[in-house]
Amino acid sequence: MSADCASSVALVVNELVQNALKYAFPSGQAGRIGIELHSGRPLCQLTVWDNGVGFQADRPRPGGAGLELASTIVREKLTGEWSVESGPGGTRISFDFLEQ
Repeated sequence: MSADCASSVALVVNELVQNALKYAFPSGQAGRIGIELHSGRPLCQLTVWDNGVGFQADRPRPGGAGLELASTIVREKLTGEWSVESGPGGTRISFDFLEQ
């Protein structure tokens, strides 16, 4: 994987994990955060998930610029697709990208 691709993936994963730590477990409640990578050359899929409180993906959130930036990096720098599933049982954000 190229350094440019790796740094873009790292930026997105960092943003998603930070969001999970900040928002998924209010009042210090316990929970889990996971990162899964499925590599199938040339297309890879990465998922960051948590079992926190979730959020409504179709509503703007205060401070939601980080998610928007991450999805832009996936689309424009990684030429990938982005999907968000969230609800009371947690959040799962997946994106795919070409291993370059």
